[in-house]
Amino acid sequence: MASEDSISFPLPPPSYPTNKDGAQLYSSPPAYTFPQLFKIGRKQTFGPLVTTAALHSHLGLLRQFWNLRQAVESGQDARIPAFALAPEPELRWAWFVTLAVDRFERWVKGMRYNYAVDSSLPPIDVAMVWHAYLLNPGWYSEDTSRLSVLGSLMTQNGTLLKAMENDTYNAPPSQSRVDAWIKATSSPFDPFDSAAVTRNRTFACPRCRRDVEAPFITASGRGYAQQNFCTNCPSCSSTITKGGLGMLKFAQDIASPGRELAGTLYTPTDSKDRPRAARIKNAILQGTAFNGRRTCNTDLDSKTLEGREYENLIFNNCEGSLVKLRELVGKQMKGGGGRLLSRIMGAYTNDSIFSIDLVGAVLRQGSFIKKMQHLRWTEQGFFDGPDDEVVLQHCVARYHAFLDLIASSPGPFFVPTLDIDLAWHTHQLLARRYLNDTMSYVGRFVDHDDKVEEDHLSTSFDLTCRAWQSRFNVAYMHCGCPLPGDTLGQKLAAKVKRRSQQQPSFLLPPDHPDSIGATHPSDHNSVFAFHHSAKSAAARRKRAAKAERRRARDAANMEIGKLAREAHARGWGHQQAFLEPVPYYYGPGFGGCLAWYGGVDAGAVQGVPLGREGVQLAEAFVGAAPGAGLWDVEEEEASAGVEVEEAAAGAVEADVAGVDAWVDDVQRLVSVCFLLGFLY
Repeated sequence: MASEDSISFPLPPPSYPTNKDGAQLYSSPPAYTFPQLFKIGRKQTFGPLVTTAALHSHLGLLRQFWNLRQAVESGQDARIPAFALAPEPELRWAWFVTLAVDRFERWVKGMRYNYAVDSSLPPIDVAMVWHAYLLNPGWYSEDTSRLSVLGSLMTQNGTLLKAMENDTYNAPPSQSRVDAWIKATSSPFDPFDSAAVTRNRTFACPRCRRDVEAPFITASGRGYAQQNFCTNCPSCSSTITKGGLGMLKFAQDIASPGRELAGTLYTPTDSKDRPRAARIKNAILQGTAFNGRRTCNTDLDSKTLEGREYENLIFNNCEGSLVKLRELVGKQMKGGGGRLLSRIMGAYTNDSIFSIDLVGAVLRQGSFIKKMQHLRWTEQGFFDGPDDEVVLQHCVARYHAFLDLIASSPGPFFVPTLDIDLAWHTHQLLARRYLNDTMSYVGRFVDHDDKVEEDHLSTSFDLTCRAWQSRFNVAYMHCGCPLPGDTLGQKLAAKVKRRSQQQPSFLLPPDHPDSIGATHPSDHNSVFAFHHSAKSAAARRKRAAKAERRRARDAANMEIGKLAREAHARGWGHQQAFLEPVPYYYGPGFGGCLAWYGGVDAGAVQGVPLGREGVQLAEAFVGAAPGAGLWDVEEEEASAGVEVEEAAAGAVEADVAGVDAWVDDVQRLVSVCFLLGFLY
């Protein structure tokens, strides 16, 4: 364990301010007691849903991913091709991740489930892609239910965590494991050996269906892994783009009886809502462009097209264009399709069997791994000391409270802190068990949305802070970021008496320096929306000004004794969340972790994984061209937080006078705070 002097957050937990009646809530944290049972909503667990041992294993896995990234970005491995050494390290990493996603797809198509963990585990680069896929549980659940080729993935609950418990990734691979990989993929096991010989991606031509090989990288910037991908079919000479490949994937799904369209099967209350998916597909099939019954000119008879003939009809009617496809599908859906249509379209931007852009997903998770590394939590032996287990226990306890907050609130958006996010990610690695746990305790499936515009994410985090304070009577974060408060909503809450000010002891920060920094907002992947740059820049300036006002408020409170000097000092030089994007920009996609149970409406538009220099690198390297016509949904997403905040402000001001008349008990008080107060 590292010494206290080397920790980034060496100050003790804060002394909390006094309440309105002058009684101090507590002056120093009590001895930490880790509960064995947790209350989530109206139910009590039979034990922790996530264990500290699982967090240990997950951190070890993240350490392996971090080491792999460092090895690639350093460019020191002699097996890295010369053309991949020319770009900046981050672009080299993006190229490597693209190869890893291709290898993951090959493994999935060729794998046979083996109950012996050691012999079924893929190489570390493929495990990294699988890990990112699991952290999109809504899409993961739907894809593994909808596509038979992915069905075996859902049976491997917790396989990656078991691998770390068994030290599988800390030792050379067994020969049986290497043989199983080569048999399934016909490629080298070692990712660097594979990178040395892998040059092309193979796919079917949308016109003639002959196999086509296209290089991942070309000097002209038209490689499969590059922004302006374009190639010609050597058999029929047709031009092939990512949009055309996505169009073919859609045609195959719509033409296949019994196969649901991507984005239509999962709902928050039913992960396999097949009747709903069938209704959506049938509505689309009523459109002329998708109707498989065709009249023959010779005898005025009709026949029903099937298979490739039907697929070709749909492809040609849509002119091989995603823009045309969106237009035609939208005509068959209520209100033009809205966010549901954007969710569907986002799954058809390329030929991948997966419904999400896994390259972007891996890069987004890389930001979280970097934060864990900066906290030093991924270091070997960092939590091996006898007094260090309390830090991970605090993570587990706060995660269960986070689920309780979601279960007891009608609000859809809650943003985790880093420690909660670690436990949340760990739970999601259990796949089917995560689905069952959230359905059982929360009452709905809790999706994990990591594509949220930074201003909306910031507003949602403020909402989370207020909801947490209102429900548990303890601050949500202690890292040094100024907390929201002393505003209209808080004044409203103070007007109504509570029956109890008791704080759950297990949510109070333990007397351990490593628990403090991890309560920072999990703002990894909060991205700047370049397609609305002026609006986004103005929102960022507004957030910076708000942060300064809060810091001034804290300074004043410290002078009058309402805030401990130690707590105020923790903010000196502390980087404010939601004011800088992470190093990767994703074009139309958004980043940031957020609890979302309205998954059927989430605008899951897949973005473009790019590099640190944003737009300039967008023109240069990695990415899948997004479906056109999707910007309206994202603009709505970007401004949603501001609109909710302004609407709630009017509601609060209108109802302050009569609030005492309709708040009778603690439960109604909490509802009022949720609906009116904690947005301010």
